[in-house]
Amino acid sequence: MCWDSILAVPPTFRIGLPLIHHTAGIRDIHAIGHAVLDRSDRLVEFVGTVIDVSERKRAKEELAELHRGTDESLQECVMQILVLNGVAADTPITPRLGRILRL
Repeated sequence: MCWDSILAVPPTFRIGLPLIHHTAGIRDIHAIGHAVLDRSDRLVEFVGTVIDVSERKRAKEELAELHRGTDESLQECVMQILVLNGVAADTPITPRLGRILRL
């Protein structure tokens, strides 16, 4: 990102982006801050903080994957129960039944 594009950012900013760290590899960061300008609207400094959110993002992705797997397992169990109760495996699940079973 060049300085011209940074200076085009509003005085207060919140941005998330990947960062290549020389020892830790690619990290996801979240930066929050604001630009401090002088009386001529020239940039004096940026004040803010940078947070490494890599682990949080990885955990969120893992949790989403676990939820997908759980939903698929639940649907498979429901289909087995329906078959055991005499409902044909190819019987479509109505939207109402899907909502009841949370499918």
